[in-house]
Amino acid sequence: MMEDLEERIKFFLHTRPFRPFIIELENGSAVAVDHPEAVIIRSGRVVYMNPRGIASIFDAESVTQVTGPSKPIKINEAHES
Repeated sequence: MMEDLEERIKFFLHTRPFRPFIIELENGSAVAVDHPEAVIIRSGRVVYMNPRGIASIFDAESVTQVTGPSKPIKINEAHES
């Protein structure tokens, strides 16, 4: 499932033209990705750098949903589509 999540985030990061998207976490917080170079995914970790240069690091497994420009995509449903 973590691989599905990573692929889904990479899909949004590489979509052209880029459109902002939201990464929602199990603790209720969310990250608004506003630039394709704002996120790095490696070894099960996600690093997000906000526009002010402040980094947030979280486990990929803590992501519950990635919401794109159109409709929310639940991570556990992404591989079923």
